[in-house]
Amino acid sequence: MSIDEIANVNLPDAGKFKFVLVDVTDGERTKPVLVAGPGENHRDIVKDFEFSLPMEMWLSEIKGGGRVELNPGSIYAFGESKWYGMAPQDQVENLLRAYVSEQKPETTVKVQMGVGY
Repeated sequence: MSIDEIANVNLPDAGKFKFVLVDVTDGERTKPVLVAGPGENHRDIVKDFEFSLPMEMWLSEIKGGGRVELNPGSIYAFGESKWYGMAPQDQVENLLRAYVSEQKPETTVKVQMGVGY
């Protein structure tokens, strides 16, 4: 599997979840990936995603986290992770906007990292 085959954004269909922003590498190239899902804490999401990676890829950095609300027609990312701190607003927004333009063109994106819990 190539690093290009790893999705930049992994989101459930709907609901409120914790997310983390990580860098994935194959030793030669690195790419940012936003991963959301169920878990008691952000460490659970990191662990589950890390175990899902092919053996030739690994996490090179955990940039931060937050929460994401997924509703029909909207994605709202906010807050921060108790474990990893606040994910960089610009990177979260860029990844979500690219995801929406490719996969859900009628969806709005709002990002307010550090706001709310």
